[in-house]
Amino acid sequence: MTFCAYEVLIIYIDAITNCIKMKRNALVSLFLTVIVSACCQTVKTFDCKYFTVDYPSSYKESPIINAPHMVLKLEGKKDFFSISRWNNKYAEGTTVWDDKIYSHMNNTPDYFGKVISTEKVLLPTRNGELRFVVQKVNTSEVDPLGKRHDVRAVTYTTIFDGHLVIITATREGKWMVSTPCAEYEKIIRNILFKESPEPYAEYDEAIRTEVETLDELCPLRVSDCAELRSVFLEDKMLTFSYVIDDDCTFLTDDNTLKEEMCEELTTIFKRSNMTLLAKTGYSFVFLYHNQRGIVIKRIAVTGHEVLKYY
Repeated sequence: MTFCAYEVLIIYIDAITNCIKMKRNALVSLFLTVIVSACCQTVKTFDCKYFTVDYPSSYKESPIINAPHMVLKLEGKKDFFSISRWNNKYAEGTTVWDDKIYSHMNNTPDYFGKVISTEKVLLPTRNGELRFVVQKVNTSEVDPLGKRHDVRAVTYTTIFDGHLVIITATREGKWMVSTPCAEYEKIIRNILFKESPEPYAEYDEAIRTEVETLDELCPLRVSDCAELRSVFLEDKMLTFSYVIDDDCTFLTDDNTLKEEMCEELTTIFKRSNMTLLAKTGYSFVFLYHNQRGIVIKRIAVTGHEVLKYY
């Protein structure tokens, strides 16, 4: 499974958009606030099935919008802090320091902003020391009034119990290489990740193995007009990516093509297997590209829809 940069972008956009909306306090007001909070700081606890974390009471929980992997989002006086967890499970023993994963993270796309640093760091948690990749990024955003704001973001990425966890903090301003992140690492020290047994974990692993095997066989010529270029699995979404020859056109509408894809899936999976796929939330996407790599058609079906064709 490859690291999905798109999901990280969702977290950045959500955090940055909120960050630029925050009002700047006057210097005297800020000074007084710091003095009072230092004297009266208390701790709140967030508990869910994935982790428990203690955080300063100066933060408040904020609604999560358009970020399906985000579990907790906190809003501070000048910053945002979030914890996200991916459902896909890595093989036992995998860490973010592994060459393949670290390489993906160390080649962050330019649309994230300017990467200031990417480091492998051991950080203490209530589970003991865990391996993290810490990345600092400087970016900017334009507010509704047309004013551009500098925004700095830091992500702490780890893998616990096979699941990718991304902790993100954003605030106005720019990072320098030496800018400390002690306030966020203090929260990380108070995280207790939970190991929870997941149903159908062995089945998920079997599906992932089969997908990787099929992908290794690509490209495959599947018809006179189409070639299967790749098959990949991301968060229980199985995607088949095709390339269509330039001299071919679709003679069927989307609904007819969707029916044909459902019927095709019934020849690949037994009904009992498709029933389990539907029960555990799997879906299927068929992407058709032209020779220039542009998506010209996208067909999506769920396991429950496929079951109707048996």
